[in-house]
Amino acid sequence: ERPAHWAFGFVSGVASLGYEPVAHCAGAWLPLADAVGYEPNGVLGQPCLRHGRELWLQCTPGVLHALLAEEAPAPVTEVV
Repeated sequence: ERPAHWAFGFVSGVASLGYEPVAHCAGAWLPLADAVGYEPNGVLGQPCLRHGRELWLQCTPGVLHALLAEEAPAPVTEVV
């Protein structure tokens, strides 16, 4: 487990080099397009949350907000 600020820097850096980072959530590996932001002390109350192409991941501490790659598999948790 890593803090949200570390995850943000890692995902942003890897994506800027043309690579596709992945996140493991609810038993699936999800390809990420980029990091959108993070909340250093955020709490989701669950490991991950997905709405469309947006993904929020619980880190320790904080929450990472990322954008999924277009070919990401079916939703983990869909929010209406």
